[in-house]
Amino acid sequence: MTTLIYVLYLIVSFAGSFMQTISGFGFSVVTMAIFPYFMPSYQLSLTVSSLMAFSTDIVNVVPRRKAVKMKLILPPLLGYFIFAAVAVFFSVGTADSTLSTILGAALILLSLYFIFIKNNLRIKPTFVNGVIAGALSGVMGGMFSISGPPIVVYTLAITKDQEEYFATNMAYFAITNLYTAVIRAINGLITPQVILLWAIGTIMVFVGVFCGRKLVKKINPIALRKVIYIFMAVSGALMIIENFI
Repeated sequence: MTTLIYVLYLIVSFAGSFMQTISGFGFSVVTMAIFPYFMPSYQLSLTVSSLMAFSTDIVNVVPRRKAVKMKLILPPLLGYFIFAAVAVFFSVGTADSTLSTILGAALILLSLYFIFIKNNLRIKPTFVNGVIAGALSGVMGGMFSISGPPIVVYTLAITKDQEEYFATNMAYFAITNLYTAVIRAINGLITPQVILLWAIGTIMVFVGVFCGRKLVKKINPIALRKVIYIFMAVSGALMIIENFI
């Protein structure tokens, strides 16, 4: 990897951790919309994004650990543990071009979901719905390192305030990203290059989280998220077009 690629990697890592800090999710939404364009392979993008998301989650959840409600996320964790392992196994045996095409379609659908549906979607916080949300999160996390959307909808329905919502989300993502990292390690995806990128990128995670906490009250998070969602849709469309040209 060239110096330019490392610089791009650090910038994107900062942007992802900043987004996660001001909105409670979104690290992998940002990174997986960009990493595949300059990383040597899709699997490298996926693995590094997952590990970096874990670092971001830990940095964010530790100061809020007392607000975490673990019992609320046990059903989603059950669903995630089962389906994420299957999704990782599927992704390992699939060509990069196929995975990037699927990711492109997923980014477009996610952007449409966030823009037009998310705020109007409500689910009952039942055990079954929790398992289903976790299962969807596991599939998306295993294949795209983007596990947030189903869980955000679920936790919005079961948490009592913004602090509990944010802390509980971060705890869930920390656990699931660590689990997914173990599954990827078993599949031989945690290489010395991945560990090096993880170590370097974690520095930018601290910077992104610090800036996010300082600026969270000065930035309109709704406007920022809309810009990110539009970017997601454009990036997804370009991925699909690129694989068919």
